[in-house]
Amino acid sequence: MGKVIKFPTKKEIEEKQEQEAFDEVAYYSDEAIHGAQFLMECIEELLHNGTVSPEFKDMMIRDETQQECRDMYVVVNMMFSMFSRYLNIPHELHQDMDNMYIKIKKLEAIHKESKDREDAWIEFIPDFDLDDPDDTD
Repeated sequence: MGKVIKFPTKKEIEEKQEQEAFDEVAYYSDEAIHGAQFLMECIEELLHNGTVSPEFKDMMIRDETQQECRDMYVVVNMMFSMFSRYLNIPHELHQDMDNMYIKIKKLEAIHKESKDREDAWIEFIPDFDLDDPDDTD
């Protein structure tokens, strides 16, 4: 007698596809997490060995009682969100990052405008001595 070949049901096919999609998202999410953590470790090393600046050698980016630690926590999560976006994985911070990008570009424009005004400032530099003791006028 011949062997009976069992074909998967539509539900089994859908469940398998869902599991594969979940596994793929989990894999890419892990890559994004590890990438962000790796970059944090690189930043930490560059700070502590003085490569960035000797002024930052004592930053405590792992002590949650310190503001720089809380700032780094935000930065690492932003890096994770950036990697997630690159991998087409939605993340709750994407909209916030888009808004921050717009805000930073506005601040940059304001700074450039004020710098341009500063550069365009006409400074009076006399070709005579303002403190001439012989000048009695």
